[in-house]
Amino acid sequence: MKTPSPDAKRGFDKFFASTEGHEDLCQRLDATIRQQQEATPEPSSSDHESLEEDHRWQCNILHDHFESSDIDKMRNAIWQPDYWKIECQHYANVLNQFLLRDTDDTATAQRWRTAASMYEGLLRLNGLSADDTRLIRHSIESQNYWEKEKDVLQQQVALREHEMHEAARARKKDIQRQRRERVRRHLRALEEEETSPPAHPKQASRLDSIATRTRSRLQGPRR
Repeated sequence: MKTPSPDAKRGFDKFFASTEGHEDLCQRLDATIRQQQEATPEPSSSDHESLEEDHRWQCNILHDHFESSDIDKMRNAIWQPDYWKIECQHYANVLNQFLLRDTDDTATAQRWRTAASMYEGLLRLNGLSADDTRLIRHSIESQNYWEKEKDVLQQQVALREHEMHEAARARKKDIQRQRRERVRRHLRALEEEETSPPAHPKQASRLDSIATRTRSRLQGPRR
């Protein structure tokens, strides 16, 4: 597996920021997170010992001393993998809850497409190549999935064949037009020769002399 480059990460960030429906995705995720926060009661202030052991509550108090951007910078100093693993899994759970909340395929198609692109981008950021992610997609076993893709591809093949047929017809017409144009030019030249005045006797004699010498050169010396 290859190590993702900074350019790959910037490319993914740019893609996700520009993906259609991204704002809607963020708004719905924020709403889901707020619902979870509102559903989580604050620890009872009567139990002082439990408050001391409630690290999340203590962090909420400490957060009041810093800006959110500063907190994120300071969090980058945390080196324990389990910290980031827990956060990653939590985001994944929230995202899955958000995506599974609606059953209307028409309403959620854009969101599913955005999420699929995001997950594919995350695989690329973790070292997988485009060929790797393509193989992963081709391992999908759902016939319903491949049927929809087959329908789209068949439509595109039919469209290409139609365009190729039309292009061939256009080329054939162009060749026929060029041939007709050459015939017209040839006929016009013959008409001009027939209607042109006869050459002057001296000029005709000179032309005959030139033609005779030309034939002699071509035939070579007589033996």
